[in-house]
Amino acid sequence: MSSLAVSSSNLNGKAIYSPPRANASPSPYPDMHFTTTDQFINNKQQSTTSKASNDSAPSPVSIELKNGTKIDLLQTPNRHQSAIDFILPLSHELNGSTSLLKGLLMDGSEETRQQVADLQEKDICIGISSTYNKLLLSARCPKGKEETMIKGLIKLLQQPNWSNEDFKRLSEESKSAIQEQVHNPDFPLKLSLLEALYGLHQPYSLTPQDCVEKINAQSLDKVLHQLQSSITEQPLHILMASPISLTEQNTLIKKQMEAWQLKPNPFKPSENILSIGQDTDKPGKVGLLLIPNDTIKRARINIVSQAIKPGESDYPAFLVLNMILGGHAEGSFFNKLRTQDGLVYGVSTERSSLPVGTGRWYEVSMECDFNKIPPAIHDLLAVTQNAINKPPSPELLQTSKEQFLLALSERTQTAWGSVLNEEPWLIENLPPASEQDLQNAVKQVSAEDVHRVAQKIFASPQRTQLIGVSAPTTTLKQSFPSLPLTQPVL
Repeated sequence: MSSLAVSSSNLNGKAIYSPPRANASPSPYPDMHFTTTDQFINNKQQSTTSKASNDSAPSPVSIELKNGTKIDLLQTPNRHQSAIDFILPLSHELNGSTSLLKGLLMDGSEETRQQVADLQEKDICIGISSTYNKLLLSARCPKGKEETMIKGLIKLLQQPNWSNEDFKRLSEESKSAIQEQVHNPDFPLKLSLLEALYGLHQPYSLTPQDCVEKINAQSLDKVLHQLQSSITEQPLHILMASPISLTEQNTLIKKQMEAWQLKPNPFKPSENILSIGQDTDKPGKVGLLLIPNDTIKRARINIVSQAIKPGESDYPAFLVLNMILGGHAEGSFFNKLRTQDGLVYGVSTERSSLPVGTGRWYEVSMECDFNKIPPAIHDLLAVTQNAINKPPSPELLQTSKEQFLLALSERTQTAWGSVLNEEPWLIENLPPASEQDLQNAVKQVSAEDVHRVAQKIFASPQRTQLIGVSAPTTTLKQSFPSLPLTQPVL
C-alpha cells in the first residue's frame, strides 16, 4: 500500500504531485509512512565515494515570528538546491478527506494549474503530502530562486481560486481511488492491524467507506474555510534548508510572511484535537491476527512492534538496529528468510509516527507461499530473538553504521532529501536534526546500545506487538487449526 500514495522508493515520504487517483488513500496509515534507508543499500557495489559535505555547517536555527509562525532554518553548504516545507495543522473536519484538499491545492482550477506550471518552468518542484492532522506543502529549487519559490507556495495557500467543476471532478477521483484500494491485496491486513490497535472508524483506522462519506459531506466552501482555519487558528511551521546563509533565509521568509499579512478567520472548528478510540498508550498488547483473504495468490505476514520515537536518546541506536535487521539484501531479516532459507519473496521494514503503546509504529512485512507461513514466522521471530539474546559483533556494528552513514549522505545529496529527516521530527513537534548531528549520534552508538534497544522493542514485558497473517481461509485453518480467524474489516 503506497504512502500518500508515497512508495518506499520516494525520499522523505514525499511525492511529486499527481492527481488524487494516485495520491488518495482510504486510511490515514499510508500518509504516516516514513521510509527506511533500505532502498539505498542494494549491494556493496554502491558508490562509497559520497561523503557528507556539511561538516562546517552552522547549527540549525529556530525562530518565531510575531504572528506565531515557527521557522527552522538549516544551512546546507555545497548543495546546489534549496528546499522549503510549509507544515499546516489541519482541522479535524478534514480527517479522511485530505486527498481532496491536496488535489485542490495543486489542481483546483485552471489558474492553480497555471501557477504550478509556471513554477515548474522555473525549475521549482512542488510536492505535497499529509498525515492525519498535518499537511506538508513543499518545494525545491536551484540556488538563487528561493524568493520565487517562497512566493509561489504562499500564493497557492493565500489565494486558492478553486472552481466548483474541479471540486466535483477531484471529489469523484478521490472516491474512486479510495474504493480501488479495497482491491489492494495488502490492504485488508493493514486495516485489521489498525483496528486491533486503535479501534475501527478512528483517525488512524478509517475504512474506505468512512473516507467516502467524509468526502461526500464536503463542499467547496467548507474545504476553503477549513484550509483558512488551519492557517489562522494554529501557527504555521516552516522548515527551510539552503546553501544560502541563515541570515539570507531568515530575511527572505520574514519578508514574504509579512507581505502575506495573515488575518484571523471567522470559521472556528469545533475541536482541534482528534480523539482516538482506544488507549494507545496502554502497553503490553501482544497478539496474532489471522485475516482470511480468498483472493490473494501469496500470503502476507506483517509484524508491528512498538519502536523508539525521534527525539528519544535511543533513537540513533534504533536507526542502527534497523540497518542491521532491515529488509535490504544485507539485513538479517532478508538474509535469514530469503537468502538462507528461501521462505519469502522479499522483506521490507517501515517506521512511522503512528503511536503504538508508548512508542511508534515499526513494521516488518513479507510475502510467501501459503505452505511456508509457519516456518516464515518462525524465522522472523528467530531473527528478533537473536537480536534480543546478544549484541551485534564489532564488525557487524561498524559495517551497519557505515551503511547508514553512506545512505544518509546519499539521501541528502538529492533534491527531496536535502532537508534531513524533517517529517518524523516535525510530526513529533521537534526541530529537525542536521546531518552532522545525526552522523555524530550514530557514530557514538555502541553494541550495548543496539542490544538494549532490541530488548526494549522485542522483549520488554511492556511492549506492544501484533503479528498479522493474511491468506485464504483453508490455508489459515490448516496452518493454525486451534486459533480463531478474525474476519476482515472490509
